[in-house]
Amino acid sequence: MPYKSKRRCKFQGCPVLVEAGEGYCPQHKSAKFPARRSGEKSHYNRRWQKIRAVYLSKQPLCADCEKAGKLKPATEVHHIISIADGGSDSHENLMGLCKSCHSRRTAKETGFGNQI
Repeated sequence: MPYKSKRRCKFQGCPVLVEAGEGYCPQHKSAKFPARRSGEKSHYNRRWQKIRAVYLSKQPLCADCEKAGKLKPATEVHHIISIADGGSDSHENLMGLCKSCHSRRTAKETGFGNQI
């Protein structure tokens, strides 16, 4: 029975071959998806969904697009100071963004922005 051929790691510029069905090599898999510490719960639960809905109802436009003179609806809520860095869910630490602006900001902040 033939096997599927190996493919390159999905991380841009990585030459390592991985088995079919795997997306990233071990080095980039751990960098892209850091493991939670045991017992640590996800921050994005039902409580967060309520906070997000309230925030988007009060701030319905993308903040970055608005600065650029465009009117685009905000579909995602961004933490200005991330939860991992000690930020909170207070409205002063949140920003409504459209999908593309949120992806751009997140890529820059996580270090993956230099490849975009």
